[in-house]
Amino acid sequence: MSPTVSLKAVELEACGQSTRNVRPIRYPEVSKISIITSAAVINIMKGVFSRHGIPEIVRSDNGPQYSSHEFA
Repeated sequence: MSPTVSLKAVELEACGQSTRNVRPIRYPEVSKISIITSAAVINIMKGVFSRHGIPEIVRSDNGPQYSSHEFA
């Protein structure tokens, strides 16, 4: 099944263990992972993109999980 609405842009941010400051309006989809690695982020992104479509723009907080060879 194809997504009905594609996202224009996606913002990726690793927030650590505290989820109290996550605002659902700013982040309509939040995923919780135990170890923040490139492989874990890639797997989550595959799920998000399969549900919402591939966005035109992807922004990140430039954490090491986004700047690895695996992510490129």
